[in-house]
Order: sequence, then structure tokens, then C-alpha cells
Amino acid sequence: MSASTRQSNLFAAEDWKKVYQTFREADFQSYDYETIRKSMVDYLRTYYPEDFNDFIESSEYIALIDLIAFLGQSLSFRADLNARENFLETAERRDSILRLARMLNYFPKRQQISRGFLKVVSVETTENIFDANGNSLRDTEISWGDPTNSDFLEQFTTIVNAAMVSTQQFGNPALKTTVGGINIEEYQIKINNGTIPIYDFKSEVGAQNLEFELVKGTYSGEDFVYEVAPQPTNTTNILYRNDNRGFNSANTGFFFYFKQGNLQTADFSIDEKLPNRTVELDINNIDNNDVWLYQVNDQGVETTRWEKVPAISGNNVIYNSLSANNKNLFSVRSRADDQISLVFGDDVFSNIPTGNFRIYFRTGAGTTYKISPDDMSNIQLVIPYISHVNQIENLTVSLSLQSTIANATARENLRDVKLKAQQQYYTQDRMITGEDYQILPYTKFSNILKSKAINRTASGISRYLDVRDTTGKYSSTNIVAEDGIIYRTEDIQQFQFTFITDSEISNIISTQVEANIKKNSSLHFYLKNYGGINVTSLNPSWNLTTSTSGTCTGYFKNDVDAPLKIGDFATSNLKYAKVGALIKFTAPSGKVFDVNNNLIDGTSGTINTRDFIWTSITAVVTDGTNQGVGNLDTGVGPVTLSEVIPQDAELNQVIAPWNTTLTSTVRNSIIDFIGDFKTFGLRYDRDTQAWAIIENLDLNQASTFSLTNTGNTTQTNLDNSWFFKFTNDGSTYTVNFRSTDYIFESKLETRFYFDNDLKIFDPRTGKTIQDKINILKVNALPDSTNSLAVDYAMQVDDVITETDGFILTNRIKVTFPDIDSDGVVDNPEVFDIVVGPDVNPTQKIVFYQTSTSSGGYLTYTPVDSTDIEQRYTTQAAINEVLAQFSSGQIFYANSDEKFYILSISGSNVKSIAETTDYVKRTGRSDLLFQYTHNSPNNRRIDPS
Repeated sequence: MSASTRQSNLFAAEDWKKVYQTFREADFQSYDYETIRKSMVDYLRTYYPEDFNDFIESSEYIALIDLIAFLGQSLSFRADLNARENFLETAERRDSILRLARMLNYFPKRQQISRGFLKVVSVETTENIFDANGNSLRDTEISWGDPTNSDFLEQFTTIVNAAMVSTQQFGNPALKTTVGGINIEEYQIKINNGTIPIYDFKSEVGAQNLEFELVKGTYSGEDFVYEVAPQPTNTTNILYRNDNRGFNSANTGFFFYFKQGNLQTADFSIDEKLPNRTVELDINNIDNNDVWLYQVNDQGVETTRWEKVPAISGNNVIYNSLSANNKNLFSVRSRADDQISLVFGDDVFSNIPTGNFRIYFRTGAGTTYKISPDDMSNIQLVIPYISHVNQIENLTVSLSLQSTIANATARENLRDVKLKAQQQYYTQDRMITGEDYQILPYTKFSNILKSKAINRTASGISRYLDVRDTTGKYSSTNIVAEDGIIYRTEDIQQFQFTFITDSEISNIISTQVEANIKKNSSLHFYLKNYGGINVTSLNPSWNLTTSTSGTCTGYFKNDVDAPLKIGDFATSNLKYAKVGALIKFTAPSGKVFDVNNNLIDGTSGTINTRDFIWTSITAVVTDGTNQGVGNLDTGVGPVTLSEVIPQDAELNQVIAPWNTTLTSTVRNSIIDFIGDFKTFGLRYDRDTQAWAIIENLDLNQASTFSLTNTGNTTQTNLDNSWFFKFTNDGSTYTVNFRSTDYIFESKLETRFYFDNDLKIFDPRTGKTIQDKINILKVNALPDSTNSLAVDYAMQVDDVITETDGFILTNRIKVTFPDIDSDGVVDNPEVFDIVVGPDVNPTQKIVFYQTSTSSGGYLTYTPVDSTDIEQRYTTQAAINEVLAQFSSGQIFYANSDEKFYILSISGSNVKSIAETTDYVKRTGRSDLLFQYTHNSPNNRRIDPS
């Protein structure tokens, strides 16, 4: 068959198989050695029986057939292997699967080593240093939180300070930040110049003896800890963490950052300038993250660090978010056995490397494992440091792991790579649909075990359709429910601080003391404990002069219509009636206020009427009487109120203004007292509306609050009116401060959403819109069958966040309403009206059962008051009636203020024991309420 015939037939319309009619009996499905050999022998016997008939094993022709069969099998195997290894589903070699995954823009992850913090539980130094009492600390082991050593903190920090650089003594860190509610300070230990700050040790983890290293950890520029790129230097880092839970807390103390594995280096040279160069590093088990590259000079000194950028599809290092001025870039490509290749650029988007280079990389165990605190306990390490007199000394630290670490993962297996590569290609590295959210995390993190995402709305809904979100995040909500609980909590909270300079003390005053004064919890405490001042003995009433929408002017008068002086011009209790003061008006006998604040004939308790109005003074001209004349010459009154108050409304009480600012004199006094390590208190003086110092000899440190001896200076420790109490242990200040919060909760029927940083502006009124909870007027008055008559609003104040950062949605902090947002509450008696805590106080309580969640967090579950027996006020009284109750009955003895639980022994004897699984709060349950939440117009669900 000529070549021309073959070619013409190949391009003809006929079946190409006809070209090979000569081989119609040949078996083209033969691929293995035996089948190919048999096919050739059968073919020769069929078509050339006379020419070839020597088929014995010793024949040279048979040897030639055997050789051809062997070559045929080899070629078939390689063709088949090549075909299989070019498809992700059938590929079996790791190199092939990694290459195909990269084509789909998925980059399989190498092993990831474990990393975490080791707490310094004790320190010891060879340097001859002394504590504040003159005791030598040389070769003396000082333990953190040692209960037998009252000076442990001062001695511990003295030893650590000796190793730190002189400009970064404890309290004056190189870096301060807060991560996850933990305050973090970063200090540098001065080490010998030219040292790579790596300190290795070994530990038995499970059945493996693993290598670990202390590394130089930092938070600089990030909200997570990371290792500083290893390089010869003269410092290493030690971190001080403080979660404000005391010295024995697992998260308070000095810590080192550690990693599993072994830091290694490799040098290489590049002489020729070639684009898209790849440098192979044939070392197994290289960590997924720890790779650093430096250019070195002829003396072997590292000069320029090359920046690692994420690997991308293709050969060029071109897509990155770094500055265009930085072109010293490379990426890392994973290979089999966790070996790597360094991929460089093309001299357009990144420089082509030439010269000498040094790569730092860390190899790890290559397995998945957990490290428990028992695996790392009392590890001894010696860290040589340069003392402040430039002598080499040794700092010996004992390190212990405080919590389990489970962040080590082995490299992705081939099955996962195949699956995730296809998933990555499907998502196109974006998260839009619920399926994207369910798939993409698996491709980004190798230690995610399960993920679930649900579309909020169905695809296909028009984006112009306003979709409602019942959670309140994207849509405004207006919900009525009948399982409301409101209660009050009164706590003494605390914070701690250390200082070096006066400026640090001043910063603490601004960021802690004044910040807490400005919180509503401090205002609540003031309103509850200082209360209103009764002025009814003066028979004052209101003379209305002018009124506009939401405000009015006039003056106060007595029972003979003579104007009454107020503020600093008054000697009576009206001296508290100043700008910012809250004042309460009541209706005269036989009158009530309607919803528009008008006085009408009626009796107390009539629906949509009330007996009182709260308002505030917004402006006063001189003494509030125009020198006894009354109205000003302009025809307006000298006193301006924030509400329209009708003529002859009777003034009942005044609440003095609440001042949230410290005077410069008080600030300076606080700085001086702290600088001298004095114990003192800070109180609020209602008479002067200013803050004042309580000196140590006058300070009563008891937790009970009282105004009886406020301002007492007899140096007999009588004044327990402190708002803030400052105590110290010689180096650290502990500040206790009082607070009162109001909590509103729904058992089941609704959940609350609140964004404290979001302010919603109403263009119609020019004011911000506040979320609120209306306690509906259909609720009964406490201790009565009559209704509340009007709705009472509480304004949503803040969310309640657990210690792990989880935000509760079934309860929320509330505060007194401030509809006009003038900083003065509109009605400070809402809680007293709805709950009535001062009448039958033993009946005005709600109960909660406490339990510890699987994560170790305390939870509170409401308990119906009928489930807890409250009729018996003491333990003795309960013991007398045990026969009436069954096992498991809970008692609350209000005289003892304790809970008891009934149990029955094996001999059928009933007894009670105190239990701490229950708490009580002053409050009321089963309220009907309306929850109104506002969401801005620019925050909405995208239906697509």
C-alpha cells in the first residue's frame, strides 16, 4: 500500500478502518506480553504458514517475537499510564495529582505543625540582682503565683526585667494590644548579637518523641500571633498576657511562643538570569507556612528578604496585593512528600533572582496529633542574655502548657486533593451561594471537619423584592410576646493595671475610670442609690409661660404664687434643680395627666392616664425667678424644661445632675495617689455634682454602699460611699467599681438583635432611632389587680457577651428611655413602677438555675417561681415541714438568702443540703411586651 494511497484514503469520506484490510485478523486489543506474543504467532500461522513454521522456544525468530512482545507491553503500559495520569479521577501518582490540582487553581496543603503558648511558671537567673527588700535573687527560683511568697510578682518581674532591654521594663512594653479580650504586652529579651532566636527542646507526645522550638512571636500589625522571620539578631520576644482573672488564671502571666519541628537552612546560588525559574528543595516534611528566603552577600550575611506570595495558577509570580515597589517576590509550590519548589518571576511583575540565597524552612512530624498540658509540663530551658551591664548571664525558665493544642495536621491525602480541587474549581474562589459557603472552607483549611450553610433566601427571587429577616439584622422588627422577664443586677466589677509613668496613669483614668463612669451601669447605680430629693414641703408647682413642641418655659412658684429660686441661688432642696437635673411632677388631687401631658379630671389608674411626669431642666436664667419678677422681659420663662408641663402641676422631687467628667484637680490627685501606691476611693458628691477622693484612713472598704457617712473625714474608716476603690499589692493596682444593670429576657417567644455601633438617623425628626422594649399597659401593677394604665418603655442598651465572645440573643441589657437623645433619661422609675421592688421584696424575685456548658461556660436558665418553695424563711423552718415534700424539691430561705435541695437517703430519711446551683434576681416575670428593632435602609438581604 503506497503512501499516497494511504494518505488519500485517510482524508476520504470512507471508514478509515478499510485502509488496514490487510490486518483484519490482527488483534489490536492486545496490550500485555502474553497476549501480544500469542497474537503475533497466531497471525504468522494464519497468513504465512509456509514461510514461518519454526515456533519452538529455542528458535531465534521466537526470541525476536518475545522481544517485540516485551516492547509492545512496555509501550502499552506507558501509554496507558500517561493517559491515566493526565486525568484527575484516574491519576495515582502524587506528583501527577498535585500538578492537575494546580491546573484547577487548587494548591494542596503540606503538613501544618502545632504551635501555641508555653507559660513561664518559674524563672531563675545567674545575675546578682536584688528585690525591693534587698534580698539577692541570684540562683533563686521564683514561681509565678506562688501562694507562699507574697512578693512573687515583684521578684518575678525583677528577674525578667534584668533580661529585657533597658527601655522595655515590665509595664513599658514594645507593643500593647488586645486579642480575644486578653490584654497582651510584648517585651524583648536582649541576647547575644548575631543569634538566631530559636531554643529547641523535646517532648513526648503520645508515642512520639517530638522536637519543638521556642520562636520569636509577635502581634505587630496583626490581630494574631506569628513568628518573626528568622534571622541573626540581638533580641527575642516574651509576651505578657492578662485576662483580668487573677494571677492563677491560665491566660495571665509571661508566655513564649513555640512551634513543633526543626528550623533548617539551605544555601544556593543562581548565576544565570532566567525568567520563571524554579528551584527545587528536595527535603521531606516541610511545613505549609514556615518558609523564608534571604539574599546573602559574599560574606554570607543576609541582606535582602524576599517576600513570599500565595501560589497562583500558572508559572509567573504576578498576582499579589503587595506594593508595586516590592518586586523581590517568590511563591512556594508543594511537591510529593512535602518537598517544595521555589517559583520566581519574569522580571516584569517580579524580579529575576541572581546571586547567593539562603532559605529558612521548618520540617515537622508530618502527622496529626494533640498536645495536652500533661505532655508539656515543667520544661527547663536556659536562655543566655546580655545584662544591663553588658555581661552574659543565663535566664532559666520553667515552661508549662496551659491548654490542649490540636492544630497540627498531616498533609492532605490524595483522595482529599482530588475532591477539593474539583470543589475549588466549582466555587471559583468565591462565596455566594449556600453551597459555596459549605464547600470553600474545606478547600482553605485542612482541619475543618464539618461545615453547614443554608441559603437565607431562594435563588431566583427578584433583588427588588424587600425580603424580611426575622432575626432583625437586616430588617426592622416589631414583635409582641408574653414571656418577658426584667431583673436588676448589682455587681462590683474590677480591672487591674500596672504603670511606669504618670502618662500611663492618666491614660488609665481616661480609658478605664472615666469610660466606666460614662456607662449606663454607673448611671443606673447613681439613680438607684442616690435617688430623688423630696421637695413637697415647699409646696412648689409649675407656672407655665410658653410652650412649643416638646418643650416649655416658665418658673417654679409656691402656694402663694411667689417665684421660687433654684440652683445655686436656693438654700432649700431646690438647690439641686440645675441644668441636667431630673424633676418629677405629680397631678393635683382629683387630676391626672393624659397622653398629651394635659391635666384632666380623673382618678389614678385610668387607662391612658398617669399620675406623674418626669422631665429635665435644659436651661436656667440666673436664679430661675428673674429676681423675683417671674417671667423675663421677652415674655418667656427663666426656666426651660424638656417636656411640656401644664399649669399648676406639682413639683414632687428632684434628682441632682449626673456629672461624668473628672476635674483636673481630681485627676491630678488620682495620679499622685497612684504614684505613691496609696489605697483610696473615689466617690460622687451629690451636693457639688463633682467627684471627690476618699483617703485611706477615711475609706470603709466594705462592699456595702451607704451615703450615711459620705464625705466623713474623721480618719475612722467610716466612708463607704465609694464608687471606685483603688488597692495595690506594691506593683499592680486592682480597681473595684460598682455597677447596676437592667436585663430584659424572653424565655422562648423572641430573640433580640442589637448593633451598638450602628446609629440610625431619622431625617424626618433629625434624631437617631432607638431600639426599645415596651412593657404593655395590660400588665397588672405589682401587688395589685389594676393595670399599668400606660405602656412603659425601656431602651435597648447593649448585648450580653459571654467570656468566649458568644452573644446571647435571649436576653439583652436595657436602660431608661431617652427619646430625645439629650443624655438625660426620660423616666428613671420604670423598673420601680413595673416591679415594685420595695413593697413585698421577697415576692419580687426571679430565679435562675446555673449550669456549666460543655465549653466550660456558666449558663443561666429561668426557673418558674412556682417550682421553688419560698414560704419558709430559714433552714430551721424548712426542716420542720420536710415530710410534706418529695425528693428534689428546691427551697429558697429569704432570711438566710440560701437555696436548699431535698434528698431522701437509703433509709428513707429526708434531709436538705445547701445548693449553689440556683441564683435569684430582683425582678418580675411573665410580662407582656412589644420589642421594636430598627434596621437601616441600606442594610438589607440580597435575594440573589
